[in-house]
Amino acid sequence: MIERAADTREGVIVRNMAFGERFLAGDDPYMDPVRGELIHGPYPPSFVWVCAPLALLPQPVARRVWCLAQIGALAGLYSLLR
Repeated sequence: MIERAADTREGVIVRNMAFGERFLAGDDPYMDPVRGELIHGPYPPSFVWVCAPLALLPQPVARRVWCLAQIGALAGLYSLLR
């Protein structure tokens, strides 16, 4: 599952990494310069702290990290609810 996610070239990770890249560049992370409009409206400002480190990684590595973080979150939730 992780390797299949790493080979994909589309998806939410592309938007998340762009969100983090804009923040690291000192730009408004909610403004898409290509479209010239605000995007990522549903994400809270604190989400940039998750996206910024991903933006520093190559996309295949960021995809693996994102997938492992999701699996870790599910495992943590499972352990809390048992």
